[in-house]
Amino acid sequence: MKKYIWIIAFVVPGLIACDTNDVYEKELYKKVVAFICSDNYNVLEDVQELTGEENSTFIGLSCGGTGAPETDIRVSIIESEGPFNTYNVGMYDTDVSQYAKLLPKSHYSIEDYQVVIPKGERTGRLDIKVRPDGLSPDSVYFIPLSISAMSAYEVNYEKSTMLYRLLIKNFYAQQQPDGYTYYTMRGYRDGAVMQASKEMQPIDKNTVRMMPGNVSFLAEEEYIAKNALLVEVQSDNSVVISAYKDIEVIQNDGDPDFPNIFLTEEDDWGRRFKVFFLAYSFRPEGEDDFVEIKEELRLQYVDD
Repeated sequence: MKKYIWIIAFVVPGLIACDTNDVYEKELYKKVVAFICSDNYNVLEDVQELTGEENSTFIGLSCGGTGAPETDIRVSIIESEGPFNTYNVGMYDTDVSQYAKLLPKSHYSIEDYQVVIPKGERTGRLDIKVRPDGLSPDSVYFIPLSISAMSAYEVNYEKSTMLYRLLIKNFYAQQQPDGYTYYTMRGYRDGAVMQASKEMQPIDKNTVRMMPGNVSFLAEEEYIAKNALLVEVQSDNSVVISAYKDIEVIQNDGDPDFPNIFLTEEDDWGRRFKVFFLAYSFRPEGEDDFVEIKEELRLQYVDD
């Protein structure tokens, strides 16, 4: 009797071990489909050039697991505001003024919301046409997407949604996930030396927005309207300085050191720079007199 008890006690753990291995192998080889995006609210950030034309881009999906899929996977995508609302509440609570915006339909199109991950491959793509011109550099724009159905395998629930964020850039400046492009500024304000870092924001293919002189930037709509300038680069690299909205500004041409021009330069060490030489006068809000500004704005860069 004791012998039989010993045999049973020996065999049962082996059976349990085999069962555990089977479960482990099934999990190891499980194929799950997910959006390819960050872990922070499943955001995908895509920087697009302001060209005046429609741009082509895409969103990726992947199939996990040890092996590639043995069959085509057809994934149905829908636009769903659920993840978009979750982002806004999670990031800004009740401060509605800070909320992200839905990318207007006039700025993108998706012809086919069906994505195919082919047999034997790991990824598929959702093609998007975007029209970034006319978007504000002050806003966060999203296309919120969700996986609604699949023809095979499982969905990774944590990556079943995505917030596609469209950011804008031109040759002179780029909208960053948490800011803008910074130029090193040095020059004169009514003859007094000034130095600072200056934010530049892309507006269209040839135009950037900035604050005058050493006036600080504040991400507030009313403040920007009252203080911001536009600098438009012409085909001959000369620039035209104008008001973004409400500020009074006069372009001062004829200064040989600050000739209102944009240049690219290379120093003795091979470093390359984008440089603005600007001269203008502006009237600060609430003051009677204009302030004269002469400034050099410089940014080191490498080709994309």
